[in-house]
Amino acid sequence: MSEYVAHLNGEWVNSDELRIDRKDRGIRTGDVVFDTARTFDGDIFNSRQHAQRLMRSLKYARIDSGLTTDEWEAVMLESVERNRHMLPAAGRKDRSNRPSCSMSPISTMSTLSATVSSAL
Repeated sequence: MSEYVAHLNGEWVNSDELRIDRKDRGIRTGDVVFDTARTFDGDIFNSRQHAQRLMRSLKYARIDSGLTTDEWEAVMLESVERNRHMLPAAGRKDRSNRPSCSMSPISTMSTLSATVSSAL
């Protein structure tokens, strides 16, 4: 399996099925908050602190994601677990996890990407 799975609006979706409405405010105006958390050897580094920082940023941007800090952390951790098949069999297992949320409830998403440079 080569595709990843993302958490989009409360559901786990295969990467080829990801769709964000063109009317989404994050797409139209750039009202979006995101965080990038690195994984080392398959585990998110400081996941709690990343979830807390995401929530602070959402608060300052006046964006309600509909998720709590605990829920964001759980989504981030589950994103890594659901995409563990993307980690290399040997060598470094570093990836980045990018939780993001726009002003519209249409695009609350968490994904695991192959490298820091291959953002969605």
